[in-house]
Formats: sequence, structure tokens, C-alpha cells
Amino acid sequence: MNKKKQKMKRLKNILIMKKTMKKMKKMMKKKTKKITIMKQMKKMKIMMKMKKK
Repeated sequence: MNKKKQKMKRLKNILIMKKTMKKMKKMMKKKTKKITIMKQMKKMKIMMKMKKK
């Protein structure tokens, strides 16, 4: 009985972990998109500076 309970608990924990991981990944994707846009902006600015020279 005890082992069964432990197993159930572990399974539940794994499920919760998977769900949170999915959420985290989604958040990360959104964040990385923002970061890439920022990086592109910086690149553009640098390019503009280079052109001015």
C-alpha cells in the first residue's frame, strides 16, 4: 500500500513537472523572441553607426 502511494505521488510529481516545464518553455520562447528582437535592433544601430563613418 505504502509503495503504491509513493508511486502515485511520484507520477503526480512528474506530471506537475512536465506541465511546469511546458509553461517555462513557452515563457522562454516569448522571452527569447524579445531578446532576439533586441539583438537585431542593436545590430541595426551598429550598422547605422558604421555607415555614418
